[in-house]
Amino acid sequence: ARTDDVTSIRNSRSARITAIAEGQTKAIISSGSLQDFQATYAMIGENEEGVTVDSQAADILGLGVGDNIRFIPR
Repeated sequence: ARTDDVTSIRNSRSARITAIAEGQTKAIISSGSLQDFQATYAMIGENEEGVTVDSQAADILGLGVGDNIRFIPR
């Protein structure tokens, strides 16, 4: 199947993590591609510079401030 035909992939957005802090929006976040792809649910907060990600999700995916993710609110 073509990945562009998957709604969650087509509608996802890219952002840089600006802080490890819980936000108000539940989202699926992902990092990596192909062999390194990982995804989990997270509580995110959007801001002008990027997004905040809760600490549990950041730990699961091994993410930190400055990393780029893809996300789609749920």
